[in-house]
Amino acid sequence: MNKFYPKYPIVLIEWQDAATIKENWHEVKKDIKEASTCISVGYMVAKNKSVITLYAHIALEDEWSMECGKGNMIIPVKMIKSIKILTSS
Repeated sequence: MNKFYPKYPIVLIEWQDAATIKENWHEVKKDIKEASTCISVGYMVAKNKSVITLYAHIALEDEWSMECGKGNMIIPVKMIKSIKILTSS
């Protein structure tokens, strides 16, 4: 990558999340088979044994400001089904 791109890989993560069925009172559902499946894409800025941190937006460091990020998501590793690297640094 050159100086115009962040140093972080862009990844697509498939993960399972908790879900709610409805916002108001409703019949109790006992036949739910699994949790919601989610897809997230972003710059993977950190990974450890517990969590992966993604950012949707990265502003690169320059002579006026430090590197900044916006639109972060922290996904517990235990919830991740798969990770696909879309680009690497």
